[in-house]
Amino acid sequence: MHRFSARPLIPFALGIAAAVLGMGLAGRGSYADTRYEELSLFTNVMSLVRSHYVEPVDERALVTGAVRGILSELDPHSSFMDAEAYAEMQIDTRGEFEGLGIEISKHEDGSIEVVSPIEGTPAAEAGLRARDRIVAICPTEKPEDWTEPCRGTQDLSLFEAVQLMRGRRGSAITVEIMREGFERPRPFRIVRGMVKIVSAEGRSLEPGYGYVRVRAFQERTHAELRDALRKVHKENPDGLGDSCSTCGTTRAGCSIRR
Repeated sequence: MHRFSARPLIPFALGIAAAVLGMGLAGRGSYADTRYEELSLFTNVMSLVRSHYVEPVDERALVTGAVRGILSELDPHSSFMDAEAYAEMQIDTRGEFEGLGIEISKHEDGSIEVVSPIEGTPAAEAGLRARDRIVAICPTEKPEDWTEPCRGTQDLSLFEAVQLMRGRRGSAITVEIMREGFERPRPFRIVRGMVKIVSAEGRSLEPGYGYVRVRAFQERTHAELRDALRKVHKENPDGLGDSCSTCGTTRAGCSIRR
């Protein structure tokens, strides 16, 4: 990766700003529809970057970044998915995949943190726990650009880490775990398996009261939620209570809120 001082880029940035300002002033009123002015501004900036930036640019990456920025300006729930991200979402929606069976997030130190191992999955059987930090991943099949057997997770995005940890059922992977009480990271070897995520489950708390939890919304959520409700009703043949603290109603069979 090349590193450049900020100083040589200052004239380039000023030139871009001046050129864009000039184009904006010259183009004002030249189009009947202001939408074309805004599109022209985008293409002009792209042209200037292509012609004058200090090194060659990946135009596809620039356009993707621009689209991602457009959607991020709308609200926190709008985002752009490329083909790989969309494929990953489809896997999550099905709720069935070959891998380890853990929910992960980024820790404040940059490593990957285990939010929770899913019960009955290879990760849980191997001994992974909530709040474990995966500090390095050692895949059995290394990517072509790897020269080392393991790679630290601080340099990996969540998506990259997921791609490395997923794999064929029966194949093995080693992850280095740092846990409270560990003096140094310890290796955990995990054999991948078929992971099926139950999106809804329910149980009785006490006679007349039941609890139903929706973990995630997937293709099977409707059927699993229905089965969970039937289970709770079957466990309470005398009926459920009239009060419902989760939705603030006072009727039997109250609706469920997310």
